[in-house]
Amino acid sequence: MLRHRHSQKSVTRSRDTSIHSANEMKHEAHGTQQPRHIDKIGEGASTAQRSDSLVQPINQRFHKSHPYQAMILAAGRGDRMRPLTDAMPKPLLKVGDYALIEYQIMALARAGFYDVVINHAYLGEMIEQALGDGSCYGVNIRYSPEKTVLETAGGIANAMPLLTPSGDLPFLVVNADIYCAFDYAALLPAMVAMQGDPQKLVYLVLVDNPAHHADGDFALEQGQVMLDGDPKLTFSGIGIYQPALFNDVQPGVAVKLSGLLKQAMQAGKVWGEHFQGTWIDIGTPERLAALDRQLKLQSKT
Repeated sequence: MLRHRHSQKSVTRSRDTSIHSANEMKHEAHGTQQPRHIDKIGEGASTAQRSDSLVQPINQRFHKSHPYQAMILAAGRGDRMRPLTDAMPKPLLKVGDYALIEYQIMALARAGFYDVVINHAYLGEMIEQALGDGSCYGVNIRYSPEKTVLETAGGIANAMPLLTPSGDLPFLVVNADIYCAFDYAALLPAMVAMQGDPQKLVYLVLVDNPAHHADGDFALEQGQVMLDGDPKLTFSGIGIYQPALFNDVQPGVAVKLSGLLKQAMQAGKVWGEHFQGTWIDIGTPERLAALDRQLKLQSKT
């Protein structure tokens, strides 16, 4: 059983609860303790020793103050990753020095997303034990357990009271099983622009099509994401959503995100961008092993 010794010391956070434009977001230095990792979650590893630019020391970054929250989707069974996931949830699989989900948590922390919601179902208690309250990452983690897997839209709707207590702020959602160099702080202007605008329900980050998904998902034209068009790009698993997108999703009911996105695209309410940097979907043991080898080689240079 995984254990995680996390500090109970509260994390000091500074937030601007009234943001009118991206330019008004204040930068502030935010120092926290280094992440501590035990057992199979990178024991003895120090972010300060990593050459990989995706993982920077938490106490050497600058944050933007903002009121937005983020969610990491971690409830999947990970069938394609078997037998690795027979005794461990996919988000806790280690690649390089850290578990997959840790890369996402640290990236969110660097971008000032201090409140993070994580849903889980399969072996979810292991995720809670490994990550704790998030204080060692400089964030506050709250969990949204699912007795049965609710799919993406159902999982988000189930976590809605945690994600947006006021019910009117857009929020960021990222997959736990991707590895990418995307800077989540770059999405803050889009979140500000979406706030209160019913014509901007969704903002998706699209990437180049990987070999295993050559046909892509959606087209992007002048910032608008559409079902049809050429060329098509792949949805990265990174998106911003307005709470209104999930108005018709009942908590506790399994609902896929694809149907909601299709309806919103047909209404012209989905926008996005094309990210051309490092992005890897860790969908098979082979891809996990390949990335692990790459990161270990980078750490030696």
